[in-house]
Amino acid sequence: MWIFLLWLLLVLISPALAQSGKTPARQVLTLEDAVDTALRENRLVQNAVLDVSKSDHLLAAVRTRRFPVFEVLVLENWTLTSLGQDNQNIFGGFSSLLPIAIPISSPDINKNRQPTAYMVGFMTQPLTQQYRIGLNISMHAVMREMAQEKLRARRQRGG
Repeated sequence: MWIFLLWLLLVLISPALAQSGKTPARQVLTLEDAVDTALRENRLVQNAVLDVSKSDHLLAAVRTRRFPVFEVLVLENWTLTSLGQDNQNIFGGFSSLLPIAIPISSPDINKNRQPTAYMVGFMTQPLTQQYRIGLNISMHAVMREMAQEKLRARRQRGG
């Protein structure tokens, strides 16, 4: 019985013990802070910000198409030198009929290898497409402005 009363007393006093002596000063939420928080947490506004960013990146990508494109192609090849045998093949003396000569014995290929490298460079410039590229750039600039205006309208509506 005493244990029950002690437990009941502990349960009734615990909320009073849990409260601290000082109450923290509450901060007043201003209207500007509330609006900033609402706009920052609004998904529609966040999507509009992403659309503006996407249109900026698309415009930058379209602008790069006016510039020349440089390419370098490097190839490496190992050619076999003369194998040191006559052109006799396994089919006898019919080398004029068969263009492929198959040697009877295989020599040491590693000592007869010689490296060859080819390096080719390309530069392409879209000369005839400059007008079309300019129109495409202006179209994407208008699309960026439209995305910015949609963002401004979303912010004004509050979502």
